Amino acid sequence: MQSEKMMRRITDEINNGSLINGELFISADVKQIVKWRSHIYSGCGRAAETLDSEYKKNTHYTKWLHPEPAIASVMDSAYQKSIEASGAEEGDFDLRGLCSSIKGDFRKIAQCVFSGIEHPLLNGFWVFYRAGRIPSAWLEVPGTFEEIFDIPREEAIKLVEPAEKAAEEAIAAVDRAREELQSELAATVGMPSERVVKYLLALDGHTKSYLRILFTENELSEVQISGVWREMLTAQWAHQAIPWGKLWNETVAKALPAVMERLEKYCLGLAVMTRSDAPPALIYIFSYEDNFWKGGKGYVFFVGAPAIGSEDTLDEEARSKFNRLPAELKTLYRTVHDGWCTSGNHGGPLPVSQLFFLSTLLSDKEAFRR
Repeated sequence: MQSEKMMRRITDEINNGSLINGELFISADVKQIVKWRSHIYSGCGRAAETLDSEYKKNTHYTKWLHPEPAIASVMDSAYQKSIEASGAEEGDFDLRGLCSSIKGDFRKIAQCVFSGIEHPLLNGFWVFYRAGRIPSAWLEVPGTFEEIFDIPREEAIKLVEPAEKAAEEAIAAVDRAREELQSELAATVGMPSERVVKYLLALDGHTKSYLRILFTENELSEVQISGVWREMLTAQWAHQAIPWGKLWNETVAKALPAVMERLEKYCLGLAVMTRSDAPPALIYIFSYEDNFWKGGKGYVFFVGAPAIGSEDTLDEEARSKFNRLPAELKTLYRTVHDGWCTSGNHGGPLPVSQLFFLSTLLSDKEAFRR
């Protein structure tokens, strides 16, 4: 198979030192590279997640958790070569962590090649290594993987340098904005400003999906939201107590008393997030103690999409998951929200489309034994 031949070529390129060698690490500021790779605005992490998602679409989830032998072989070769080239010692956790990240890069490359997936981000990761650089930015390179496989180093550098510069500028801008917002956050009493909310949502990865965060009656006059949402927001605009029971009905309230208590005591207020990829969502804004920010205060946002109404609106796969939920949770999805969790998808029930069975986290053999 063509993919098997390409996998052998990748392994050969790793083992002969043309991709991973001492030069890759000579001037590497390990802490800076790690920061860039994990920083939302560098795009590197999102690029990696995108390639993982592409692979998961084309294979069973357990194959991602337990890679095919050919993929595992590439990963092992990349890690061992990284350890050798970097001279990372046993206790050098930063450098060994970077070697593990390089292993992860080659996992993504191998996954795509093994599965016959072509993607400009796959090419981007490869071009970084051809340029003698550790990937640290979002880079899309058109064409097939085979076409860019032997790209000359000088040509690869010309593609990589603008991406690195753009990432550096974006990260610097975010760092400046963070400093500017520190004082505003410390001085905020009650609801934070739209500027603060947008910034903090961006830190959770909502850099492209949202369009606007809407607070006022005038802003929301043209937005299609449910009558109950508007009634709750109207109470907020009038500085009245938000009637949580209008949305969080008795069945759900009895099942989730702790949630109701936190809504009553700690929710600062509501806003609406309009998005390019989904209907408007209701944002619940909570404050909490956090020593990371000046003033010892931070914010967390719970996001609720419109309720599904009826399971008949779901596709077959989503419906099969929904039907296994407890009755009270079904009521939440039908009448309150299609998922209610933090803006980073933590701390609460996911939207029905994102639910998964715990068995998918097991290998095929483990799942069979259970």
